[in-house]
Amino acid sequence: MSDKYAIIRLKDKQFFVREGTKIKVFELNKDDKVEVLLLKDDKSLEIGEPLVSKGGVVLTKLGDKKIKTEVRRYRSKSRYRKNKSHSQVFTFLKVTNLSSSLKSSSIKAESKKEESVKKAKTEKKAKSASKKIVSKTKRKVTSTKTNKVK
Repeated sequence: MSDKYAIIRLKDKQFFVREGTKIKVFELNKDDKVEVLLLKDDKSLEIGEPLVSKGGVVLTKLGDKKIKTEVRRYRSKSRYRKNKSHSQVFTFLKVTNLSSSLKSSSIKAESKKEESVKKAKTEKKAKSASKKIVSKTKRKVTSTKTNKVK
């Protein structure tokens, strides 16, 4: 395990990250930036005042997901039950590179090759599921025809 790590700030929240770390952040906009507060490389330790001038962190955007949060209140022996919920969009990021030789920090979108591979996998699953459904319905139809003939 490498001895590289960093402390970054995204949307007023701080994260301790290493290479390969996945983090969940409130929905990111195009104008949101990564601020590096501390960067520990194999060779050096850079402490920002308030931000690190040398080095950076490269993040890859894995996708957005809407997550529903539910809050339930309960008081025993009084028939008191309350349910509240709200949905919020989160962005999932993965740290791909951190180094003191980088000029700046950035957030990159997931590569098109990886997206096309994921789409192909989901399409194959959908096709195989539809084939199974069709084959089951054909069996039923053929069996009813044979029953009528007899």
